[in-house]
Amino acid sequence: MSFMPGVCNLCGTGCGHFLRTEGGKVSSVAPLQAHPVSHGRLCIRGWHVNELLCTEERIDTPLIREKGALRPATAEEAIGVVVRRLGALARPAEEAAVLASARSSNEEAYLLMRLARSVLGTNNISVGAEAGHPETLRAIESAFGIAGAIGDLTRIDRAKYILVVGSDLTKLNPVLGANVHRAARSGASVVVFCVTRTQIAELASRHYRPKPGALRFLLDALSKAILEERMSDPAFAERALPRFGEFALRLRDLTPERLAESSGVPFDRVREEARRLLAAESAVFLFSSGVSGLDRETIRALVNASILSGKMGGADSALIPAAGICNLQGSFDMGLSPERTVGWRPLGDDETRRALASAWGEAPPARPGRAVYDLLADRGSPLRALFVVDHDDGIVRYRDRIASLDFVVYAGAFRNPFQELAHVVLPVAAFAETDGTYTASDRRVQFSPAKTDPAPGVDAAWKLYAEIARAAGRKWSYESASDVFDEIAAVVPGYAGMNHEALGRSFGRHWEPERDGRPISFLPAEDGVP
Repeated sequence: MSFMPGVCNLCGTGCGHFLRTEGGKVSSVAPLQAHPVSHGRLCIRGWHVNELLCTEERIDTPLIREKGALRPATAEEAIGVVVRRLGALARPAEEAAVLASARSSNEEAYLLMRLARSVLGTNNISVGAEAGHPETLRAIESAFGIAGAIGDLTRIDRAKYILVVGSDLTKLNPVLGANVHRAARSGASVVVFCVTRTQIAELASRHYRPKPGALRFLLDALSKAILEERMSDPAFAERALPRFGEFALRLRDLTPERLAESSGVPFDRVREEARRLLAAESAVFLFSSGVSGLDRETIRALVNASILSGKMGGADSALIPAAGICNLQGSFDMGLSPERTVGWRPLGDDETRRALASAWGEAPPARPGRAVYDLLADRGSPLRALFVVDHDDGIVRYRDRIASLDFVVYAGAFRNPFQELAHVVLPVAAFAETDGTYTASDRRVQFSPAKTDPAPGVDAAWKLYAEIARAAGRKWSYESASDVFDEIAAVVPGYAGMNHEALGRSFGRHWEPERDGRPISFLPAEDGVP
């Protein structure tokens, strides 16, 4: 019997845990007391994460569809079919697409991205259950020059003011919600902007309930109130940031009466809240990102309010999108996007293209692709082949469209209804059966070692992708997940200097953003002015 440390594979908080192994199997889980974010706690899901590994629904052999039925096959045979069928596409850049999983490790995500771009030659690659997160990254990057959280989750413990927007953290990110509650017990003012009365709202100092669909107008009201309070400070006007004039002019055109009518919250109450925020020594802004996240304009309104508060330069302040899936941030860091490459850089970024060409021996395609759901929804799209990793419930909406495709591959650790649509099923190891790193909501990159071996004949996903590439004639020389991560550190901005050994000696490290020297900028409204 042994206990090995690791990272929970559920939400994006990045909690630390111990998994106990007995007889080559994971038997139980325990919290990691010294972890800087989870503080020795696990949520109800985290306490049962080991049960995922004990289910009888595991896929332990490759399957090939013949005469309408799936039959067992060898790995070599199944990979051969995949390479032959995908290689027969006349225009793979348009006809093939890859749907990735936000639960995959960084190593698995990176090699899947390379497989799509350098072997299939397509940029039609996206992440399942990612809806909303690209908008989060676009907004934060446009304002701060960083495609990720500003600050980190440990700042919740020290914050004097916490604003939770449109999210019930106690359900979506339970340990993160518990940290907010603990901060409240230590004297922090916890404020919730949310249409519904959530559990975290019940425990908050104050809860503001806008009309349904009017959350962004409540945030605009907060910005207007902050602006009115701060404009009396001459030093504030002198430090005006880019687009401040445009932003301030728009707010001045929004009267208190108009904002109160649009949001459903009296402006006098919002003004009092703005004064409390401005008086606080530090502030942390939290919101959900991903499939349960905010819409584009609400995210932009929150970003503007956080900038206008003047708190974002403080050591104890933060703006954090809380992801509902463990490696959502890492998925985009690894380039799983039809229009972005590693580090959330544009596909045409010369520096990144040179780095990838040096590592791969060939340049990736530069023409933007399309998201998988976009291709499936468009009956006129040229999509003919689909490679799906893990299982995303949303994809069942397109069952008929998927059934009409020429070729479908499913790679996953567990059986589910989607495999009935696949022509080839490829088993992969589960998260506790392979080494890998995961990037939490606040950019913390953590190493999680393998605790046990997968079933005989089942490989880690990164190994599977390498075998497919080799069968297609590519000379991929990765021998371990550590080798893959070393390449990640060489080509992904912000990950430089990291390696498995160093990350394994600590509770990980936050990737460092590469600031280009531009100042923080307000975001203009694009539509929906009240």
